[in-house]
Amino acid sequence: MSESLESFLTDKSDLILRDYGADIRWQYNYQKVPHEADFCVFSNFPDSSEVFLDIGASIGLSVASFRLFNPRGKVISFEPCPWLEPALSWLKKEEDDRFNYFMVLGWMMEAFLRRGWEQTSILLKSLRCFIHPY
Repeated sequence: MSESLESFLTDKSDLILRDYGADIRWQYNYQKVPHEADFCVFSNFPDSSEVFLDIGASIGLSVASFRLFNPRGKVISFEPCPWLEPALSWLKKEEDDRFNYFMVLGWMMEAFLRRGWEQTSILLKSLRCFIHPY
């Protein structure tokens, strides 16, 4: 195997990360319709101050789709896959204080859903070394 081909094959995870980042940048900046038709329901709540929870954020497509209908609402996203973090980090820079995300493990999400935000935030603060809120 040639050295350049071997280098390409070992560096493909970096290539994938850049592709995810490019995809969310395009979706966020140029998307005119939601990535899933279900997001049209948010057109009924254009100025809602409710917080939108994005469970399983992936690269942030739900945030981009939500923004089509609610430009000011807050979004909190949760994602367990660390290789998707660069895309969410880019989105955080674009969204400023309207968006926050947490790279969490599955059991932390279960605690959040069962106990609610207040009790889970106490749990998460005590376990800060296991998650990274951005």
